[in-house]
Amino acid sequence: MFLTGGLSASSSSRRARESHAAELDRLVRLVAAHELSVTWGSSPSRFGELRERLDGISAVQELALLGEADWLAPNQTRGGIVRRLNEATAAAEELGFELSSLLLSGVSLQSDFDLLAKHGVNLVLVDTSISNDATRTPADGEIRTLRFGLWQLAATTRLPHEGSRLSLLAGGLTRQLDRAIGRGEAVHLAVDVAKILADAGALRQFEQLLAQLARQQKQGSTRVQTLRQIAAELGTSRSRAGATSILRKEAA
Repeated sequence: MFLTGGLSASSSSRRARESHAAELDRLVRLVAAHELSVTWGSSPSRFGELRERLDGISAVQELALLGEADWLAPNQTRGGIVRRLNEATAAAEELGFELSSLLLSGVSLQSDFDLLAKHGVNLVLVDTSISNDATRTPADGEIRTLRFGLWQLAATTRLPHEGSRLSLLAGGLTRQLDRAIGRGEAVHLAVDVAKILADAGALRQFEQLLAQLARQQKQGSTRVQTLRQIAAELGTSRSRAGATSILRKEAA
């Protein structure tokens, strides 16, 4: 189970920023209360704000880079992408953490995976609404290997759902999670933080979902992990597979 939340650049209005900060505090407290691991995607300008709030939470929390269309536009040059990645890496290092995951929203970077790998990114969450004929995007929840040692995955479910009744959505999510758990499948829940914070009903629904995940994790029926954690496990499995192949070749 992967749980990610995206946090864009802050509003220019002071009142809006203060209101958003209060709601963000509430959201972080909800996550902390349920002891769940979350990957928080953020623009570099908000790394400090999030890092301060996440410190002290017992469950593992990850800060990832949120790549949005306003700075990773399709016509962006590779030099421009490098500058953005350098800025994000420097901002992370200043706060004492490393970036290893990239959440893409409204943009494709299929031809720039080498740049991501050079900057320490090893797992990319793709926006499946962005298509590229040269590279097949993964199916919902599927984890795929990419060039340059990267991993790629797509969201199984996004919250909140546009135009859906909360009661129906909550029931649908519960059934979807139960089916996936029963089949032993990976599930990735992608949360739009701004939309969740702007909708009291969606926030209540999200709280119910967190409670459900916490119960299932305590029962041992599922694990909620960050993208960094699953990437580390995937890297270990890849190394073991490679070692096995070498041994078999030498034995032959």
